[in-house]
Amino acid sequence: LLFEDREQAIWISFPDNLYRIKDSETNIWTKNNGLPQSQIVNIGQDVEGNIWLTTIGKGACQLKDNRFNCYDKSKGLT
Repeated sequence: LLFEDREQAIWISFPDNLYRIKDSETNIWTKNNGLPQSQIVNIGQDVEGNIWLTTIGKGACQLKDNRFNCYDKSKGLT
């Protein structure tokens, strides 16, 4: 899955990794640094610039301040 954000960074998701590539810098998220262990089906960006992941099994997850916050049925997401 590929996504380009407003800062022209490219986001690439794989089953166990999420990459952000901008210019010569690459950031990588895995389960070891907070990536939800779930299949990512969509990547988007809100008006504040936060990245959102839609997942199978973990609901919607917001990446803000380099941390993932996930919202699923247990947190009121329907």
